[in-house]
Amino acid sequence: ALPTLQTMPKTRGARAVAEELIRDPALDLTVEQWSARVFTSPRSLRRDFLADTGLTFEQWRLHCRLSAAVEFLASGYDVDQVAARAGFASRNGFTRAFKQQFGPTPHEFSRQLSASCATSELTQRAKVARQTDELVRMVRGNGASGAPDLLPAARTPPHANDVHVLSWMYR
Repeated sequence: ALPTLQTMPKTRGARAVAEELIRDPALDLTVEQWSARVFTSPRSLRRDFLADTGLTFEQWRLHCRLSAAVEFLASGYDVDQVAARAGFASRNGFTRAFKQQFGPTPHEFSRQLSASCATSELTQRAKVARQTDELVRMVRGNGASGAPDLLPAARTPPHANDVHVLSWMYR
């Protein structure tokens, strides 16, 4: 069974950070960067996470990443892919955190999952990851034949808010 994410923070800024981390656990921003995004101080953000969830920001983010990792392992990703998608800097760090939290290593866990259950329904996060992988394969030309010709990719200039715009154009 997949672990459930612990209590969500109630405070507006902390909740916004938590929701963003659930959407993309690989986001690797510091508390200072997160607090700037939600217009609060780092101290307030840390205090809000602790008061609302009983966990520090770092503990909450780790649990979020491990929960995502379980979903990715259950959907068939290998350990290296899971480590990257869940936001761990290295496979070893991921394996150490996973083993400390759950007991078996991620590889052992995925083998137990595949042996114990037939194809299970993918979570929303895993479905999005699969769709993204398929789109990347199509763009790189590894997809089905007859795919439309794609224009060469171009970089966009950085914007004031550190966001880039990605556009797909077909001829």
